[in-house]
Amino acid sequence: MSASLQFALHDDTPPVSEKEIRSAVAVLVKMSYNEPMRDEWTAIARAISKQLRCDFRIVRGVLEKLTEGVAPEKRRKGGGRKQRIVPGTAKADVLVGSLQCGFGSKHTASFINELGVLPHK
Repeated sequence: MSASLQFALHDDTPPVSEKEIRSAVAVLVKMSYNEPMRDEWTAIARAISKQLRCDFRIVRGVLEKLTEGVAPEKRRKGGGRKQRIVPGTAKADVLVGSLQCGFGSKHTASFINELGVLPHK
């Protein structure tokens, strides 16, 4: 499900984002259940999804994230990776300059490799 997907808890309330639903689920789990065991997850997920009128899989995903000790929000694509090109470094300057001069991506990559500008420097 995308982050732009909207939910309505009741007919007379404005739409709620998936991020807000995930936060509400996390609060309900932390307040109502004291570190639930994995075999209790199905019953808990059904009860909370029925209460919030949301998808069962969202609640299940939040339960998994809470046991991992991470934030209940959905991860962005590439969110865990370090940036390969850090702005303001020599590599970034070479990359931007090459692309602005009209080099293609393959030529720019070979140009950076010939200069010996490494990602960790």
